[in-house]
Amino acid sequence: MGTIGFCRITLPIVLAASFHLFPTAPHAEVLAPEADSSVRGDLTVRRNDNYGCDPVLLVGGSRDGEAYGEPDAIRSFLRFDLSGITGQVSSATLELTVDGFRSDNPPQVFDLSVHRVLGSWNEGDGNECGPWSNPAGCTDVDSAEGIAWDGTDENNQTQPSFDPAPAAELSVNEVTTQTGDVVVFDVTDLVRDWLTGNAANYGLVIRDVTSDGTFRHMGFSSREVDSFVFECPIWPSPTPGPRLRINQPIPVEKKSWGQIKSIYAPKSSK
Repeated sequence: MGTIGFCRITLPIVLAASFHLFPTAPHAEVLAPEADSSVRGDLTVRRNDNYGCDPVLLVGGSRDGEAYGEPDAIRSFLRFDLSGITGQVSSATLELTVDGFRSDNPPQVFDLSVHRVLGSWNEGDGNECGPWSNPAGCTDVDSAEGIAWDGTDENNQTQPSFDPAPAAELSVNEVTTQTGDVVVFDVTDLVRDWLTGNAANYGLVIRDVTSDGTFRHMGFSSREVDSFVFECPIWPSPTPGPRLRINQPIPVEKKSWGQIKSIYAPKSSK
């Protein structure tokens, strides 16, 4: 009669408290802004207007008097609610859909910078597309209440200050960029500062900091295009509106077995 042999296998004890049983899998939270608006100092008559209900966010230079062609006369403010975000951040990007370009001397290269805003602001309800394309609750830019380049009217609020050091920078070439393209800013450090409490979250502002001495500006679709179809003759307003994409490492052991298999199971060849 044969002899049945036995062997002993010793398995190591894994302490889950000291490290993860599995590597981490990426997870992204994609947020739309809770508020966005342009402010305009390119013309004197626009300095106390509000554009919080416009389908476009503009950045550009001046076209007024002695300041003609000066950079950084049109800015765009955005603010995102991060109250639902917890845990570590691997990376964070601001994604903007290009609406179009306007300039006296095309084509242009727009050198854009993103800055941390240092004070509170009100989006407002101004819309320049006119009564034929006015979402409910919006009004004309003169009557609107909210953030403006220079809030000299009692119904407007002067734009808050911002950190002069850029949180992100990006060049956009009018020749190689089309309406509907998405430009991406890396705002990882800024988002981390907001989430850790190192900086208060008043949002960010986008500026066009260079010029060739002529008037120019470019536009990005605002958050309003996600919920209303505009009939604006100047700006086509492609979707989607702005997005803040926050990538986080999520421990795989927190996922269901089905999710784990979808990540690590070999893919069948066809």
